[in-house]
Amino acid sequence: MGDDGKSYEKNDKCGDKHTIDPPALSKLIPCDKKIGQYVYIDIPFGHRTLTLCEVRVMGAHVVEDVAKDKPCGQSSGETCGRAVDGDTNGAMSGGSCTITEEQNPAWWYVDLQDEFKISEVQVWGRTDCCGDRLSNFQVRVGDTKPTSGTYIKNRACNSQTDEGKVDYAEFNRDDPIKPSITVSCNREPGTYVSINIPDRADYLTLCEVKVFGQASNKVKANLALGKPASQIDVGYGGVASRAVDGNTDTSFGAESCTHTNKKQDPWWKVDLQKTAEISRVIVWNRSDCCGSRLEDFEVRVGEMEDIYQNAVCGGPNKVDLEGNTPKIINCEKKTGRYVSVDLKGKNQWLTVCEVKVNGEWAESGMQLGKPTKQSSTMNAGYSKRAVDGNTDGKFAGNSCTQTNVQANPWWFVDLEKPASVSKVSVFNRADCCGDKIANFEVRVGNMEPQGMDFTANPTCGSIHWPDAPKTGGGEFTVDCDEQVGRYVTIDLPGDNKQLTLCEVRIMGAFTTPAFSKCKTSVEAIEADLEKVRGDEKTAKSEVAKLKVGHGDLVAKLNKDLQAAKDDEAATKKDAHAITGKHEARATVSKSQHDQAVKSKETEIEKYKADAKAQATKTADLDRKRQAAVNAKEAHAAACTKQQKNDADMIEQLKADHSQAAQQCLSKARQVKDKHDALTKKNNEELKQEKKAHEDSVIAHKNSAAANKKKCQEKETLAREEGRKAGLQACPGVNGLMREIWRLRQKLGAAEASNGEEEEQR
Repeated sequence: MGDDGKSYEKNDKCGDKHTIDPPALSKLIPCDKKIGQYVYIDIPFGHRTLTLCEVRVMGAHVVEDVAKDKPCGQSSGETCGRAVDGDTNGAMSGGSCTITEEQNPAWWYVDLQDEFKISEVQVWGRTDCCGDRLSNFQVRVGDTKPTSGTYIKNRACNSQTDEGKVDYAEFNRDDPIKPSITVSCNREPGTYVSINIPDRADYLTLCEVKVFGQASNKVKANLALGKPASQIDVGYGGVASRAVDGNTDTSFGAESCTHTNKKQDPWWKVDLQKTAEISRVIVWNRSDCCGSRLEDFEVRVGEMEDIYQNAVCGGPNKVDLEGNTPKIINCEKKTGRYVSVDLKGKNQWLTVCEVKVNGEWAESGMQLGKPTKQSSTMNAGYSKRAVDGNTDGKFAGNSCTQTNVQANPWWFVDLEKPASVSKVSVFNRADCCGDKIANFEVRVGNMEPQGMDFTANPTCGSIHWPDAPKTGGGEFTVDCDEQVGRYVTIDLPGDNKQLTLCEVRIMGAFTTPAFSKCKTSVEAIEADLEKVRGDEKTAKSEVAKLKVGHGDLVAKLNKDLQAAKDDEAATKKDAHAITGKHEARATVSKSQHDQAVKSKETEIEKYKADAKAQATKTADLDRKRQAAVNAKEAHAAACTKQQKNDADMIEQLKADHSQAAQQCLSKARQVKDKHDALTKKNNEELKQEKKAHEDSVIAHKNSAAANKKKCQEKETLAREEGRKAGLQACPGVNGLMREIWRLRQKLGAAEASNGEEEEQR
């Protein structure tokens, strides 16, 4: 509020009243990170003079609502954007309030598209009616994208107080200056801010949500800078590497934008050269012309070189054609080596001027070479194929597992020691049958599956990949949220199921006995601390009750004491006015009165002693709680030190393993190159031998045909020569032969005539 008379009173107070006690010259007043433009100091009640020699304000500037116009979602309905449009109108008719269906749970979220440290969240409820539907709502902050099954993974602000529930009665609904409530989140870090109604089915209506905080700058590293890039083809000299050169100039003439020819389903991708957890991808569009060509583009992340087999971050993305601002796509820490931009389903040119990939490198491969087992084996689809490092999705490539058709088939890998599992990536079959893996489960725990029982270990989420494609393969990554266990299981619940896996990759870190012991110790301390907190809460409740009862009793006793004193004064007055016998009587009355007063005072002292004892008990509980906190911090420090030592050891082992793996890979490549050269030579020799054989067969056929023709000619010539020789030797024979021929002609004509007569009959 501005400086206009008494309007300053409409702003929040920092505490209650404050006094600077001499000889102190200053006083520090905590304001619990309240947000505002003005800071006031006033002296209430009466005409006073206010003199200040210096005022210092400590804090951080909050210049904007970081949620405004950001992507959002809710449990049902399509009105979520109304809560981040900047309009705080609390009437539903104003078109600025969201609403879901009546459901349990009902939730709403905003995607801040970067990690922020959230100080406060301001919530505007409905003011025309039904505002109490927000009663006991929670504000949550975290990095997990909220859904009906995952929103509770993010931390509730003020969770230590009634699980962070906020009563709608705390809203200031009568004052139009402040028709909202501010929830402090104590700089909780996260990408998503959500609001939900716990423990009941109800409608969720929000008329505005403003989020204040500071960017954490945690995921600013550009993993794509300078990495190998490629695209479907090159048009007008716009090579793929321009999108990872660090230059965000959006004019094609500046030679920093890519360009393809007009193609069906055009794409661009960058090879990060190793697996990473991708937090977000930022895409710069062309600004000098043609920016609408990038409308409805998709970003994909995964391990497959064929980008259309990798997972999509969100969905189609709109571009800013007016402001030419880069588009931020939240990839929710999807893992992969390849990041791509595509226009699937379009016959179009593809141009991007820069692509930045923010995230962290992910350590994967914990499963390589580890023991595996599955519920059954069919067609030589052995379980070990899923940890051979080969993601080939064709079963003929001998790198995919396969079980029989059965009820609840499963596969697991034994990591051989407990590990903290962050993510599990599953690579699907590509030649056929890929839809059979739909609705699979991932489990992590320390119980080895036995027989048909695979359910002893907890799941990572619920079921996954319900829309797995039948062909084309692909990869699906499951977030296991650092779940600790030795066995990682993939299963398909239900009858008549067949499980096929072409590769399983596990990301995380191995734990150590020291870490486990430290973790167990910390958990025990936390349990003890929670018990102390419960005892403290109970003691404070008892003290509060005692104070209430004690206060009433003291008031009654003080009243009785005052009445007794009044009686004493009256008695003294009467004693001076009456005779000796009355004086004796007055003395007796005074003695009785003194005894009653002493009794009352004793009673008061007893209650004071009880209150002091209870306060002492509370102080003891505070000391125990502080001791527990100190012990927890000491253990946590020891745990952190041990974790660092373990991490150093693991890094050294990884380095040793990496060197050995590189040597092994180099030898394998040499053997493969030698084998490929020998195979090429043998194929060439076989090709030459096959050609020579084919030439020999053709030559043989030609020779045989020529010989046959020559033989036939000789035979014909011999017959003719024989005939001539015969005629010369026996001239009469020739005349005899002509006579025989004429007789045969006549005989044939007669037989034909007889046949016609028979037909006529």
